[in-house]
Amino acid sequence: MIFLLPFLFAQEPKYKEMKTGEVAPWDGRLLNEAAMRVLVEDNVTKDMVCQAKIEFELNKLRIEEKYRYDVLKVKTDAEIEKLNELITLQSEHIDELRPQNNIWPLIGGFIAGAGISVGIMYAVKPGLTQ
Repeated sequence: MIFLLPFLFAQEPKYKEMKTGEVAPWDGRLLNEAAMRVLVEDNVTKDMVCQAKIEFELNKLRIEEKYRYDVLKVKTDAEIEKLNELITLQSEHIDELRPQNNIWPLIGGFIAGAGISVGIMYAVKPGLTQ
Protein backbone atom coordinates (compact mmCIF):
# COMPACT_ATOMS: atom_id res chain seq x y z
CA MET A 1 0.00 0.00 0.00
CA ILE A 2 2.80 2.40 0.89
CA PHE A 3 4.47 1.60 -2.41
CA LEU A 4 1.42 2.84 -4.30
CA LEU A 5 1.40 6.22 -2.51
CA PRO A 6 3.81 7.97 -4.95
CA PHE A 7 1.57 6.98 -7.86
CA LEU A 8 -1.34 8.73 -6.18
CA PHE A 9 0.42 12.10 -6.16
CA ALA A 10 2.29 11.71 -9.44
CA GLN A 11 1.40 13.91 -12.33
CA GLU A 12 1.51 12.95 -15.93
CA PRO A 13 4.26 14.65 -17.88
CA LYS A 14 3.02 17.34 -20.20
CA TYR A 15 4.61 18.36 -23.43
CA LYS A 16 3.62 20.47 -26.34
CA GLU A 17 5.38 21.42 -29.52
CA MET A 18 5.71 25.18 -29.51
CA LYS A 19 6.88 27.81 -31.89
CA THR A 20 8.55 31.10 -31.11
CA GLY A 21 6.16 33.63 -29.66
CA GLU A 22 3.57 31.17 -28.37
CA VAL A 23 2.54 31.27 -24.72
CA ALA A 24 3.06 28.15 -22.56
CA PRO A 25 -0.27 26.70 -21.40
CA TRP A 26 0.99 25.81 -17.89
CA ASP A 27 3.41 26.95 -15.18
CA GLY A 28 6.74 25.22 -15.07
CA ARG A 29 9.87 24.89 -17.16
CA LEU A 30 9.99 25.00 -20.87
CA LEU A 31 12.99 23.31 -22.45
CA ASN A 32 14.43 23.57 -25.91
CA GLU A 33 16.02 20.62 -27.72
CA ALA A 34 19.56 21.41 -26.52
CA ALA A 35 18.47 21.65 -22.88
CA MET A 36 16.49 18.44 -23.19
CA ARG A 37 19.51 16.70 -24.78
CA VAL A 38 21.70 17.88 -21.88
CA LEU A 39 19.22 16.50 -19.33
CA VAL A 40 19.01 13.16 -21.10
CA GLU A 41 22.78 12.93 -21.53
CA ASP A 42 23.34 13.82 -17.87
CA ASN A 43 20.89 11.14 -16.83
CA VAL A 44 22.53 8.51 -19.03
CA THR A 45 26.01 9.61 -17.93
CA LYS A 46 25.04 9.40 -14.27
CA ASP A 47 23.72 5.87 -14.83
CA MET A 48 26.93 4.85 -16.59
CA VAL A 49 29.11 6.40 -13.86
CA CYS A 50 27.03 4.68 -11.20
CA GLN A 51 27.35 1.32 -12.95
CA ALA A 52 31.10 1.84 -13.36
CA LYS A 53 31.47 2.64 -9.65
CA ILE A 54 29.42 -0.42 -8.73
CA GLU A 55 31.54 -2.66 -10.97
CA PHE A 56 34.74 -1.13 -9.59
CA GLU A 57 33.71 -1.69 -5.98
CA LEU A 58 32.51 -5.23 -6.71
CA ASN A 59 35.77 -6.11 -8.46
CA LYS A 60 37.73 -4.56 -5.60
CA LEU A 61 35.80 -6.68 -3.09
CA ARG A 62 36.27 -9.80 -5.22
CA ILE A 63 40.02 -9.19 -5.39
CA GLU A 64 40.25 -8.60 -1.63
CA GLU A 65 38.26 -11.75 -0.86
CA LYS A 66 40.34 -13.80 -3.32
CA TYR A 67 43.50 -12.49 -1.63
CA ARG A 68 42.18 -13.40 1.83
CA TYR A 69 41.16 -16.83 0.58
CA ASP A 70 44.57 -17.44 -1.03
CA VAL A 71 46.40 -16.39 2.15
CA LEU A 72 44.25 -18.69 4.29
CA LYS A 73 44.67 -21.55 1.81
CA VAL A 74 48.46 -21.21 1.80
CA LYS A 75 48.54 -21.08 5.61
CA THR A 76 46.26 -24.11 5.87
CA ASP A 77 48.25 -26.11 3.31
CA ALA A 78 51.50 -25.29 5.15
CA GLU A 79 49.99 -26.36 8.48
CA ILE A 80 48.69 -29.60 6.98
CA GLU A 81 52.09 -30.38 5.44
CA LYS A 82 53.84 -29.59 8.74
CA LEU A 83 51.46 -31.83 10.69
CA ASN A 84 51.85 -34.68 8.18
CA GLU A 85 55.64 -34.48 8.51
CA LEU A 86 55.31 -34.46 12.30
CA ILE A 87 53.08 -37.55 12.16
CA THR A 88 55.62 -39.30 9.91
CA LEU A 89 58.48 -38.47 12.30
CA GLN A 90 56.46 -39.66 15.30
CA SER A 91 55.58 -42.92 13.53
CA GLU A 92 59.24 -43.54 12.70
CA HIS A 93 60.26 -42.82 16.30
CA ILE A 94 57.57 -45.16 17.66
CA ASP A 95 58.76 -47.89 15.28
CA GLU A 96 62.33 -47.44 16.57
CA LEU A 97 61.18 -47.75 20.20
CA ARG A 98 59.20 -50.96 19.69
CA PRO A 99 60.97 -54.10 20.94
CA GLN A 100 62.48 -56.08 18.10
CA ASN A 101 61.52 -59.72 17.87
CA ASN A 102 64.78 -60.79 16.26
CA ILE A 103 65.68 -64.38 17.11
CA TRP A 104 69.10 -64.13 15.46
CA PRO A 105 70.82 -62.37 18.39
CA LEU A 106 69.37 -65.02 20.72
CA ILE A 107 70.62 -67.86 18.55
CA GLY A 108 74.01 -66.17 18.16
CA GLY A 109 74.28 -65.72 21.93
CA PHE A 110 73.37 -69.35 22.55
CA ILE A 111 75.94 -70.63 20.04
CA ALA A 112 78.65 -68.29 21.38
CA GLY A 113 77.89 -69.33 24.95
CA ALA A 114 77.96 -73.03 24.06
CA GLY A 115 81.22 -72.59 22.16
CA ILE A 116 82.84 -70.74 25.04
CA SER A 117 81.62 -73.39 27.49
CA VAL A 118 83.07 -76.19 25.34
CA GLY A 119 86.32 -74.25 24.95
CA ILE A 120 86.63 -73.74 28.69
CA MET A 121 85.88 -77.39 29.28
CA TYR A 122 88.70 -78.51 26.96
CA ALA A 123 91.06 -75.93 28.44
CA VAL A 124 90.40 -77.00 32.00
CA LYS A 125 90.22 -80.80 31.37
CA PRO A 126 94.01 -81.33 30.95
CA GLY A 127 94.60 -79.66 34.32
CA LEU A 128 91.96 -81.78 36.06
CA THR A 129 93.32 -85.09 34.79
CA GLN A 130 96.84 -84.69 36.20
